[in-house]
Amino acid sequence: MASESSDPARALARPVEPPAELKRRVLQRLRALGLIASPPGRQRPLARVLAYAAAAVLLVASGALARGGWPTGSDTRPRFALFLYEDDRFQPTVSHRELVAEYSAWADTLRKERKLVMAEELDLQDSAILARSGDTLTISPGDVQTVAGRLAGLFIVRAGTMQEAAAIARQCPHLKYGGRVALRRLMQ
Repeated sequence: MASESSDPARALARPVEPPAELKRRVLQRLRALGLIASPPGRQRPLARVLAYAAAAVLLVASGALARGGWPTGSDTRPRFALFLYEDDRFQPTVSHRELVAEYSAWADTLRKERKLVMAEELDLQDSAILARSGDTLTISPGDVQTVAGRLAGLFIVRAGTMQEAAAIARQCPHLKYGGRVALRRLMQ
């Protein structure tokens, strides 16, 4: 098992400190919009508090957007991965744009319910397989084909139990087009 410092997934769960340059740009923009006075040292106390509150909201929002959602660090529910597979049975009846919109709407619903940790569509044209045999590492273009098909995307969700995660997975639009969803609990 990877330690916290070497596990990239654990790094995503920690709060992100926005760069000083971002803070400077946010304050500069707030001044330009007339929402805070310049220089900040001459503001009245209420204006200073409001300026700092506005800057804090923008910094939190920028950090949340950089991570792909709002912070879930205090959420201790288990995380589950929904792996989306496609094979020749996967037959969308809508355009790719409409398909993306449908999956995005589903993800937005999960995000509003504070169930979504992350969601990604995988690029099916750009993939490689890495394998080690003794001291030799080979990297070859290609996709791993499984009995379930090729891996096309993934969602990481939070749910209290495997049954709750399965209820979330049942609503995935991927299933209605003939795709398969593999559900796995992630190690804490």
